[in-house]
Amino acid sequence: MANYKGVGYDSTNARVRTGTSSDEIQFAAQVTAQDGLAVTGSASVSGDLTVQGDIVSRSESNLLVQDNFIDLNQGQSSVTPDSGGYTVQVARASTFTSKNISAFVAAVANSSGTAGGNIRFTNMPTNGVRASTQVEVNATGGTTIADGDTLTVQPADGGGAIVFTAKASGAVAPQFNIVAGNSNSTADNLRTVIQAQAKLRATVLNNVVTISQETAGTTGNTKTCQSSDTGAMFKPGAATTQPDNFAGGVNRDIALASNAAASSSVVLGILDAASTSGNPALVLGGESMVKSSNYTFNDVDLGAKVYLGTSGQLTTTAPTAAGTYVVECGIIFDNDTVLFRPVFIMENG
Repeated sequence: MANYKGVGYDSTNARVRTGTSSDEIQFAAQVTAQDGLAVTGSASVSGDLTVQGDIVSRSESNLLVQDNFIDLNQGQSSVTPDSGGYTVQVARASTFTSKNISAFVAAVANSSGTAGGNIRFTNMPTNGVRASTQVEVNATGGTTIADGDTLTVQPADGGGAIVFTAKASGAVAPQFNIVAGNSNSTADNLRTVIQAQAKLRATVLNNVVTISQETAGTTGNTKTCQSSDTGAMFKPGAATTQPDNFAGGVNRDIALASNAAASSSVVLGILDAASTSGNPALVLGGESMVKSSNYTFNDVDLGAKVYLGTSGQLTTTAPTAAGTYVVECGIIFDNDTVLFRPVFIMENG
């Protein structure tokens, strides 16, 4: 195969020479490459780039888009509505770990709220919030921490309590060394031995240690954290008071949506087909066109808004009772089709 090089001009010696990488080649007319074009370096196009074949992108893990709008199925000419939206491919193994969804119950929400109209996800414990508590450490004045003082922490998994013992020196975990006259350093030593436990987590700010359960969710709530000397280790800002029990743990189960409470009125998605427990299903997000035989809207409903009902169903009537939440879920596009577009509106007073 012949190797053709460009032509350059050697201004030093005033003569024509073979082109080099520093030369710039310009064409006043259109350039056509009939046998393909390969570019080993970067390429910059100042005008429009028209691609009549497929665009293949390799070695890219993320797609970054600056456009304000993404138009899907542009040029669609059929009058028959189809489902649309985004899909995410997830491998469904028979042996889920604790970080995966281990149970799934779902169905299509219909207009009347009859059987087969609800959406529910269950059991995602590691996506929850960990219960926590705080302990203030005193090594500087008053009843300071002393050799043998203990902090006893109960883990969320129901196992035996873990005892952390203060030592004047020579501590071996879960013991921790006291730094006389330095509450911050002593607190950091306590944090270190707590963090080393597989069932607990710990952070420190000055002389206050925040202890969190490794197991997320409500199982960590009400677990105890007891000090043998409440003048040395105590509830922050309240010397002589025991640290609070663990609190704040929240399960992050995605459950049946309802307009009856703030926590359940957050609509995450809707299914385009029924599914049974343990089976994968496609969940559509906002701006999705959902077509289903479960929808039986009347002609007079076309163009009307649909709202979140009390049991995960779609309804054409917005709730008005005090304490309920108005969530627009979309627009009726056809007798069996909804443009799913959830928007929280307000709480009824």
